[in-house]
Amino acid sequence: MDTTIVSAMAAVLGSLVGGSASLATAWVTQKTLNRREVMGAEIRKREMLYGAFIHECSKLITDSLTHTLDKPETLLSSLCPAWELINRIRLSSSDAVLAEAENTIKS
Repeated sequence: MDTTIVSAMAAVLGSLVGGSASLATAWVTQKTLNRREVMGAEIRKREMLYGAFIHECSKLITDSLTHTLDKPETLLSSLCPAWELINRIRLSSSDAVLAEAENTIKS
């Protein structure tokens, strides 16, 4: 073989391997960044949901300490927002988190 062909082929193959490595690195980096963004959004969504649940339960506890139960139907209407939040927790959280949320409402 001619030495010029060998050196030209080596240059072409070297460029091809280098370009492939750069492309693979960029693909892996982008995939990792996308996964982190999705996980971050999910964490923020759950934090907001749990915060809203804690807020509603705090209002219920404060209300129960300052009032007596004169009309039982008022209890149901005041528990509705908390149960709505529990149903939203049911959609996105583990069984352990859901059990604790339900225990919080029952107590």
